[in-house]
This record gives sequence, structure tokens and C-alpha cells, in this order.
Amino acid sequence: MRRSFYLPVHAGPVKCVAAAAPFVATGGADDTIHLFDVAAHADLGFLMSPGDGAVTAIAMYAPRGDDGAPGRPTHLLSGAADGGVTVWSAGADWAALKTLADHAKPITGVTVHDSGRVFLSADGGGGLRLWSLVKGKAQFKTRLPAPADALAFGPPPCGDAYALVAGAGVGVRSVAGGDGGSGGTDFVAPARQACLAWVAPHVLATGGDDGAVSLWDDRVGGGRWPGSSARTARASRASPPSPAPRPRPGL
Repeated sequence: MRRSFYLPVHAGPVKCVAAAAPFVATGGADDTIHLFDVAAHADLGFLMSPGDGAVTAIAMYAPRGDDGAPGRPTHLLSGAADGGVTVWSAGADWAALKTLADHAKPITGVTVHDSGRVFLSADGGGGLRLWSLVKGKAQFKTRLPAPADALAFGPPPCGDAYALVAGAGVGVRSVAGGDGGSGGTDFVAPARQACLAWVAPHVLATGGDDGAVSLWDDRVGGGRWPGSSARTARASRASPPSPAPRPRPGL
């Protein structure tokens, strides 16, 4: 894998990143969201977060076409250090549509359901919210045993399932019936899991503080999550690549 371009755009650490073709959005400690058109190698500029403090979580939503493939994104969601989540229009004017403020701690994760009707948000105090994007209000609130460091709805055909990592805990749950925490099972990993990504339907990858990457398949062992570990491998200590040259304007 080769880096195609390199753009130093944030005045501080990059806290989060999300992508939906052809766009990439990054959230920074400088209270901004920076936008890129990857297909055109174009820097689209930045948005000032309405929240107070760093942009700590970000997600994009792209509706699927009749063939099941995602189209162009229609919405961008950003979470801030003040506990607010802002819903933006995506792909045209990138306007801030509404800011939802119900969390007491910094947002640690946001994820949009494949239907585009609801989304989840988590905060550093263990709070979890299920929101209606149609009504613009929280439908369900709960408190997790430990703050979630990341969460993500599964791709089709996972239905209403979502995954989260909280400390050393890895879990898959469901929002069926409007409940943000029903169903599913938690599993205790050997070390704190800091991030996750769905590799395919039913297959989840998590990365731990011990340098290991684990793959999980919720269909293994009769569909019981605690028995679903497929593989754990130590991440390599490869040297970071040298910065690629910045693209010329108009590329």
C-alpha cells in the first residue's frame, strides 16, 4: 500500500477520520473538520465545529442504491469534546443542520444505521444514546459499565446489530425495538481494545493495547460471541513511510 498524497491541514492532532466515496473527513484538536475529495485529490477546506473543544468522533452516511452499493454521502455527523453531536448535510453545501446536546462527557464514538433513520453516540462517561435522525431527539439512553472507546453498526445483512469496545470488553448488541442495549453478549479480551472495524458482515476486527489485532466471527461456535475469536496476530513494527509529495492544485 502506497500513500498517494500528504496534506498537513490541522493545527494539532487529528482525533478521528471517516470516509464515504469520494469524500474523507477528519476531525482535529483544533475544533475543525477538514474535507477532502480523494478521487480528485482536492482539499475542500474546513468546517468550524459548533461544539466547544476538539472534534472527537466523526461518521458519514451514504444511502445504498438498488444494487446494494453505497451512493454518495448525504450526511456527516461530528461529536465534540463538549458532548454535543452535530448533523451536517454532505456533498454540497456541508451545512450544519442541527446540534444535539445530551451527553455530559466528550463524545467517543458515533455511528449511523444503514437505514439512515437512527444513529448511536457514546461518551467518555459511559453514556450511550440512540438518536432518531428523523425527529432529531434521543430515543433511548443508557450507561455502559465502562466508557466505549469505539462503536459501529454492522454492514448488511447484520440488521440492527452494532459492535463496541469498552476497556477490555468487546460486544455485539442490537437496537431492535428502539432499545440501545438489548441482545448480544460481551467478551473480555486479554487487553484493552482501542479500535474496531467491520471487515465483512459478521466479521469484526479489533486492535488492542498489547499490539495485537483480533478477528471475530459471530457465526462461529453456534453464533455465540464469546467463542467467536477467529484469529489474533501481533501487529508488525514496520518503519513508517516517508511523506509523499503534496499534490499540485487541480489534480
